[in-house]
Order: sequence, then C-alpha cells, then structure tokens
Amino acid sequence: MEHVGELARLVVGLPLDRLPEEVRSHAKLAILDTLGTIVRGMRFPEVARWSEAASALHPGDGCALLGTGRRVSPAAACLAHGTAASRRELYAGHRDAKGLPMLQVLPAVLALAEERGSPGSEVLATAIAGYEVAVRVPLAAPLKSPPHHPSGTWGVPGAAAACARLLRLSDQETAQAIGIGLCLMTNTSLEAVRQGATVRELYAGLSGANGLLAARMAQAGMTAPADALDSVYGRLMASTVDPGQLTERLGERFEVTRNYFKMYACYRHAHPAIDAARLLRDQCGSDPTAIERIDIETYDFAAGLTNPAPANPLAAKFSLPHAVAAFLVRGEAGIEAFEPAAIADSAIAALRAKIRVKEDPALTAMQPDKRPARVRVFLEDGEIVQRMVQRPKGDPEDPWPVEALRDKFLALVRPSVGPDQAQRAWDVGQGLEHLSSLAPLLETLTPDHTQIG
Repeated sequence: MEHVGELARLVVGLPLDRLPEEVRSHAKLAILDTLGTIVRGMRFPEVARWSEAASALHPGDGCALLGTGRRVSPAAACLAHGTAASRRELYAGHRDAKGLPMLQVLPAVLALAEERGSPGSEVLATAIAGYEVAVRVPLAAPLKSPPHHPSGTWGVPGAAAACARLLRLSDQETAQAIGIGLCLMTNTSLEAVRQGATVRELYAGLSGANGLLAARMAQAGMTAPADALDSVYGRLMASTVDPGQLTERLGERFEVTRNYFKMYACYRHAHPAIDAARLLRDQCGSDPTAIERIDIETYDFAAGLTNPAPANPLAAKFSLPHAVAAFLVRGEAGIEAFEPAAIADSAIAALRAKIRVKEDPALTAMQPDKRPARVRVFLEDGEIVQRMVQRPKGDPEDPWPVEALRDKFLALVRPSVGPDQAQRAWDVGQGLEHLSSLAPLLETLTPDHTQIG
C-alpha cells in the first residue's frame, strides 16, 4: 500500500491554486468536452429508457440528469451520464491508459459535488486528482487487451479517489477507497463492442457508480486487501504490475494534460485511418464506383477492427471499413456517419466491401508512442494514391485548437438547450473555479431552466 498511500496523499492535499495554468485550463476543456457528450447522448431514446431503469434501481431525486430537467439519485446519475456519453463515442481519452479517464470519473464528481454543494474550485481540483489515479493504475498494471475493455475497470479507483476527496476522507481512508475501488471493478469484455452488444454502454457508468460506492464504504470503515493492486487487479486483469508507476513524477506530471480529444464519433483506433482518408479524399473522390479497392495497413490492435458489415451504430464505430468508407462518401465522420441510415447507405456499403485491413509489423513496432495507419486507394483508371498518418489528430503532439473544441461542445449541447444557453454553458464552464457551487453550470445544461440546488 506504500505507493497507493502516496497517491492518496496527493488526492487529499492537491492544491488547485498552486497547479500550473496549463493543468487547470486543460482539465476544464476535458470536463466541458465530457459534459457535451453526456448532454447529447441523453437525447437517444434508448439512453432515456436505460436511465429510467437505473432510476428504478436507485430511486431518489438528489442530482440533475443533464439535458433532461429530471432529477435522480447520485448512483443513477453516474450510471445514466456514463452510459449517455458512451453512446456517442466522442469522449476524450488518454493514449497511454488506453481508455477514457474523465468520462469514468466526472459523473461521480458531478453527483457528489452537487449533493454536497461543493464549490467549482473543489470540483476542478477533484476531477484532476481522480483523473490522476484513473490513469496511473493502468500505467502500473496495463490491462490484458484483448480481452478486456478499459471502461469499468481502472476508472473505478479513479472515481473512488475523487469521491473520497469530496467526502473529505483522511489519507488512510482515501487509500482504502482506492483499494476498495480496485476490488469493485467489472470484468468488461472487448468482444461486446466488436459484436455491437450495447451492454458496453454501461461500462463507464459503472465506474462512477462503483467508485462512489467505494468511497462511501471507506467512509463507513470498510477495508481493502493491502495488496489489492497486485492480488485483485494485477492477477485477474493485468499481465504485469509495477507499483512504482503509481508515483513516478507524482505532482510534477499531471496526466490530464496528456489526454486526447476526438472529433470523429468512433473508436480511437480508427482515427489514424480516417485522418489518412481525409488527406486522400480530394484525390480519390466520393464515388465508390471509381475505386477498385482500398488497402489499410495499420498496427496490430487496429488491424482487428475488420467488420465489413456492422449490424448497428456501436458495431459501426468499431469497424475500420465502415469508418473509412463513411468518411470518403460523406466527407465527415461525425455522429450521423455511424447511425443506421449511414450503415444502410448503398454507396457506403459498396465501398466497405472494397476495403481490406491488415497489420503491418513495422507499424505495430511504432507503438506505444505512435498509432500509425497507411491507406492506399486503387482507382479504376489505374492510379494509386496513398497517405500515412503516424498519430491521430487530437493527440497531445497534434492537438485540436480550443476553438474547435468549443465548436464541438456547442454543436453537442445546442440541440438540447438552444444556441444562447449552449454558449452560456461554455462560458460558465470556462470559469468553473470561480463558481460557489455547480448550480450555475448545471442550470445552463438543463433545457427547461429548472433551478438546480
């Protein structure tokens, strides 16, 4: 528990006013980006049904259900918000953790902070601290992947740490919360997404709900195994364990500054190929009949995303043939490019059938620093055009400008609350650390202007 204890001390004592501006600014962008995906995701009818089911399991009316005007229990809010944001596949993530830390941590932070009336400065510091724990666990003990999906796993101790801070637990209690969180992770399957099984949408929501439970249980005196990282997480879900990674440059390097942002509504491993297709589209056009075939060469994991005929939006988001075909035909890979109409589009389907995906060992060897893809298009007239992308756009080395992230947020939130209120939500969120509570921000994300708090 030595390294976990040191991590817990950071969580408890992290001083927002002494954090570099870069850390605070980047964290606010990650929070706003996640809020946008939550609000837009709540518009799906199936998400509304899932949220109602969560509310029945966890009755109560303490927390705002973003984008709806309804109120639910904190646990139901965690489940609903994590599920809603997962539906869009537009959330921010972390390359080295191989997952989405903010989406797994933020729903728990929002629920407990609203319940306790925490000021915005504490919400911001807590989100940064929880993010730090969520990332450092998989750095210390990388998941076996396949078969595991990262959501629902290391996000639980991250959410537990964040909730422990909001509950003002001691260093020792916070370490116990992290340990209990390591014991409450779910054995999530990557195969679910390949098949389009929508149980996957619950994974991130479970991180928040189980993290909140872990912190409350630590507050009540429950304890975790002293070697939970190794004996529970490591032996069951990871292939190696290096506890030193939990504290390497702790307090100097903040992981939230190393996250990525997504503009394409699909699995991150498809983004390099889409970026290459974007660079090629003017040369090969959007008419699939002018294309003889497309070869995609990429690294080992991405080369497994070969589904040529996805059955539903979730499966389409994890299909390289669909992602590239949809982009070449439509000129974009946003939300609508992965919805049923696009999946059924005859032009996209025809082009999907012409795409072959395979691993290039030389590209695999460029990991983990790079996630490369090479797209080669063979045209009917005999011309061959190709482009290679080494890192997807949005990685820390090639970030999206703040203006692009703002436009993404506004586009996601506008359908629920209108253009003026969406802009206010962005502006209020940018000043998060100056809010006396979350109420002003939550009100801007509530369509009927219901007063929060």
